[in-house]
Amino acid sequence: MHPTLDERAILERGACRVTEALVEPRRVLGPHTHREARITFVTAGSYKETVGTSEWNCRPLGIVLMPAGVVHADSVGGAPLRIVSVAIDRPFEEL
Repeated sequence: MHPTLDERAILERGACRVTEALVEPRRVLGPHTHREARITFVTAGSYKETVGTSEWNCRPLGIVLMPAGVVHADSVGGAPLRIVSVAIDRPFEEL
């Protein structure tokens, strides 16, 4: 387990994996990608999602859709961030 991230799998079925994560306040994750498409639900706290020159403030009840392979960066706000993420090992267009 990474010292700043507590993540656990909730469900794994075929091409779909659901995880819950708790991230410490003010954590910054520089540019990165994910192999699979993701649908992320913010349940507590907030973070900023940056893709290129676009930025989104993601807050509770917010939903973030991220296609596979998109370079993005994340910056957590001043409170712990809790998210539920659905990773899908298929392009959104195939679903």
